[in-house]
Amino acid sequence: MKSMLAAMAATVVAFATPVAAQQAPPPFPGPPAVPPPPAYPPPPTLMWLPGAYIRADGGYGFTTNTDFKDVNFAATLGDDVRLKGDSGSSPFYQAGVGFRFSRWFRADVTASYLPTLKFSGTDNIGFGSVNNGQLHSGAALVNAYFDLPPMLTIFGPFVQPYFNVGVGAARNHMGSFFSTFPGIAGTIGPHTQTSAAVAFGLGTAISLGRNSAIDIAYRFMDLGEVRTGSAVTSASGVTTGISPIKAELFANVLTLGFRFGF
Repeated sequence: MKSMLAAMAATVVAFATPVAAQQAPPPFPGPPAVPPPPAYPPPPTLMWLPGAYIRADGGYGFTTNTDFKDVNFAATLGDDVRLKGDSGSSPFYQAGVGFRFSRWFRADVTASYLPTLKFSGTDNIGFGSVNNGQLHSGAALVNAYFDLPPMLTIFGPFVQPYFNVGVGAARNHMGSFFSTFPGIAGTIGPHTQTSAAVAFGLGTAISLGRNSAIDIAYRFMDLGEVRTGSAVTSASGVTTGISPIKAELFANVLTLGFRFGF
């Protein structure tokens, strides 16, 4: 009898175990898996690693407050007399070579050119004189750049702002200068003047890959002194000597450039 009861109990257990397994509730699934955030690509090597680079830039320059006055006190125009105006605008061209020394500092040497400036103005004492003349300016500068940390954008850390300063020399050529101002009415001869030059500005580099970038920049440039020649020819063809007149040449320059690193 006992053996019969044991056999019946074993049979019940054998059938009940699969049924219980089938009826058992599924395990709690838990929170869904969260994918890891996308990894931004590493910053472009041009913006970080030391090395040489070359650059080329193009843009436009706009002058401000080109005011001519006497080189020698009151010799030609007179005491406190100015020929006031500006030198217009011109395309701007620049090329250079440089080297990155660290993640935050680089330097280069550039040669730039403003080929088609033109002074136009009148006097400051009410004569209503007409004064104009073509000029152009070329500058060679040693520039230091201080790069800020790359900005994080929706495309990654590919945009790097910077500011810069430059010092060097400018060679400014004043062409024939026409004036109706009393005492110098006529055409003053041309002259080329070499002066110290300084510049400072800010910009943004946009990476194009491992070794190239686009530069968008603004610079204020003090290109030093521009002056006329020392002889004037009247409308009747008579040439006489005069003391030159001079002005400081300032330009605001906007550029779009390309930088390629090695």
